[in-house]
Amino acid sequence: MGNTLRWQSIDPANNRFRFYTLSLSVDLWGEPFLVQHWGRIGSKGRRKFVWLQPEELDTYVQGILRQRELDGYKRLSIDQRNL
Repeated sequence: MGNTLRWQSIDPANNRFRFYTLSLSVDLWGEPFLVQHWGRIGSKGRRKFVWLQPEELDTYVQGILRQRELDGYKRLSIDQRNL
């Protein structure tokens, strides 16, 4: 199972060309984890891996969704794949 949210923030007047992705994956032991990937468009960016309890996951993701919107990011797509 894999779900990915993608955003971009482009503002040439302020030299702002950013991307952000948030992916939900499962590790080798069946535990869910999030992969946050962000940076300047065209760069390899940075990644952060986050393991949370299922009850904490929704609150964490909702906080990220709010922050991306406040920072001026526009959602590009939602990819849902069954692996």
